[in-house]
Amino acid sequence: MDDDSDTTVHDLTSYANDGSMNGGMDTSDYVSGKWGNALDFDGTDYVEVSDDDSLDIEDQITLSAWVRPAQGGYVEETLLEKHSSNWKIPYRLERNRWGGWEVSF
Repeated sequence: MDDDSDTTVHDLTSYANDGSMNGGMDTSDYVSGKWGNALDFDGTDYVEVSDDDSLDIEDQITLSAWVRPAQGGYVEETLLEKHSSNWKIPYRLERNRWGGWEVSF
């Protein structure tokens, strides 16, 4: 996310699954992160990535994120979600209301 000049969030892997900012996000939502830039989400913001076969679970998958919640307490938040309309396995990474993190398939 070091290119903060537009509302496209670039995937620098060989898969190039770039995302687009939504929910009122713009380039002012780029903030300093742990390493390089990060995104500041206000509760309605999200980044949408088009469906691609590389995002389907065929064998194994790794989900990772650096997260610094702005608020604690009893808040549920979805960090990452993949819907399925083609009988592939959907998945989700979310913070539960007790402040813990859950992965569901």
